[in-house]
Amino acid sequence: LLDVSAILPKLKRRPGISTWKVYDYDMVETPVFDEAAEAAKGKYKTLPGSVFPPSAAEAEAFHLDRCMRCVPHDETPPEDANARGQQPKGKKHGEEYLPFTEFKSIQSTYELDAGFEASQLFTRSDTGRTVNFVTSSVATELLPAMKALDMKVVYTGIKVFERHDVGIGESTYRLTQSGAHIALPHMNVRKLTVGNRDFQYFLDRRGDLLQFDDLSANLAAVFKAAPLGSYACTLTRDDGVALTIPEQLLLNLVVWRGRNTINVMAAKPDGFALTSTLKALGLYDDEFARETLAKFPKTDAKGDQNKATSNEEEEDEAAAAAAEDVDESTD
Repeated sequence: LLDVSAILPKLKRRPGISTWKVYDYDMVETPVFDEAAEAAKGKYKTLPGSVFPPSAAEAEAFHLDRCMRCVPHDETPPEDANARGQQPKGKKHGEEYLPFTEFKSIQSTYELDAGFEASQLFTRSDTGRTVNFVTSSVATELLPAMKALDMKVVYTGIKVFERHDVGIGESTYRLTQSGAHIALPHMNVRKLTVGNRDFQYFLDRRGDLLQFDDLSANLAAVFKAAPLGSYACTLTRDDGVALTIPEQLLLNLVVWRGRNTINVMAAKPDGFALTSTLKALGLYDDEFARETLAKFPKTDAKGDQNKATSNEEEEDEAAAAAAEDVDESTD
């Protein structure tokens, strides 16, 4: 190697290295190269001689002392480093959760009892499009403590309500499928009991706009007389067997009662989980499912294009379909 230190005298450099440690594939240090020992290790564990450092004589013969390492931050002048330290710090990622201020609207819509506290509802924007539910310990202790330490929350809680436009200048908060089990025990209105056949029909027709008369006569009459908005439908077994507590929390479907139709507000994974539960309990009627499929065949074109669609995106699509129903009726 030639000595080129005079070519770029202002280039800060560090001396190169000519010794280093070598470890074999079992992470055992190998101080010297032994050709016979390496050959005995087999094809895939052999270390070539080129990975070992040169001897002192080789390093001197090739003038390895003239090697140099250039590190980018060595070239930064001290004044630039000081200036960089004075620059404003970047904005922290995350969201500042804000207390939800429109609780009275939700409380009056669903007639929530006193056990459902407004202090446990938070939103991530002033517009309050989505409303998350957090436990009381998180609401009263963790979030205020993190705010005092200037820490931002990436995500917390479960989305329970979402604002939904129902007409020009009018909006309401619809119940989400993911948060139905949280709000349902505290709701006094907008909750219905649904028999096996209607519950299965909701699942089999998920993604479609359902006509009132497609349901059983009693349920159709209830929906025809009901005001527009979200409803939580809980399964009641036709055989009279009471649901267990876990089954009561799971076997619920949120539907949107539009002006002319009903739309199931559950995403595909939620629908699959509920269908699997019905089958496990022996409540799923395969013959009825075949009749429904023959009458209303499903097309997979949309599903093939959107296989990675998230639960929230599917719920948004269902909400958009419900909004279209409102718009068409208004027109």
